[in-house]
Amino acid sequence: MSCSDLRVQFPGRSMFTVRCSIFDVRVLLLFFFLFPACSKTSAEPRTVEISVKGMTCESCVNAITQAMVELPGVSRVTVSLEQETATVTHDPSAVSDGQLAARINQLGFEAVPPSTEPTSRP
Repeated sequence: MSCSDLRVQFPGRSMFTVRCSIFDVRVLLLFFFLFPACSKTSAEPRTVEISVKGMTCESCVNAITQAMVELPGVSRVTVSLEQETATVTHDPSAVSDGQLAARINQLGFEAVPPSTEPTSRP
């Protein structure tokens, strides 16, 4: 039985090559067909609104938007200069709310991730 290279990439991970036989590939495909829940790695999309201070113009908006869409798992970004917010829809299993805010902070803005704990009202 001959061997061949199989290129594999999981969401949010780099691609790697595995040397395997056709039999190995058939076994893997059968496994993922019989157990589809095991092969699902993405969670339900989550939309968060991040407070962003320090934006002064549309170039700031474009820089933040571009930085966000380059992150793995981010599917939609809306940045508002007037409201000083970035609304991001993402896969929480690929990127966390804190990582989104950290990326904005790396650009020189002040981003505060949304609180994950409920706030109590007096």
